[in-house]
Amino acid sequence: MEQTVVITVSPVDWVKALQRPFLKGGHRVVINATTQEGTAEALKKLIRFGTKVYGVAGDVRMRDAVEHLCASAAQQFGSADNWVNNAGIVHPQGSGKILQEYG
Repeated sequence: MEQTVVITVSPVDWVKALQRPFLKGGHRVVINATTQEGTAEALKKLIRFGTKVYGVAGDVRMRDAVEHLCASAAQQFGSADNWVNNAGIVHPQGSGKILQEYG
């Protein structure tokens, strides 16, 4: 079953290590970096995967950026099934609530 994987803070050096295996495995991937430039740079490395990859800029230390990232994944691909978090801080009071809404 094709699933959507959201990978936060995706600088170019993470592309080979994380995104490509998911994409080669047939999954859709939403990548995130704190800046539009960082997101665009990572997307350039994944252009051959076409519509299977999507990028959203935002600082995932901020709750509204996480909500936007989840909503964008759901809007683009219908869901946010899996999450690989490489950065951010833990917010125990909201743990899991955002993903439940969009997953």
